[in-house]
Amino acid sequence: MPEKHDRPVVRVKPHSYQPTAAELNEPIVFPPGTTPEDLARALMTPVTVVEEDAS
Repeated sequence: MPEKHDRPVVRVKPHSYQPTAAELNEPIVFPPGTTPEDLARALMTPVTVVEEDAS
C-alpha cells in the first residue's frame, strides 16, 4: 500500500456545505473512453482527503 504522502489529494467542500437543487440534479458525466476498470481503479485507490476552507 502506498505511503500516505504518495496518495492523490481529493479536496472536498466543508462538511457544512449545502448544495443547491441545481447542483444535486446535475448529471454525472465521465470523460469519453472511461472504462469500468477505470472507475473501479478510481474507487479503490487510497487518497488523502482535504476539506476546503469555509470561506
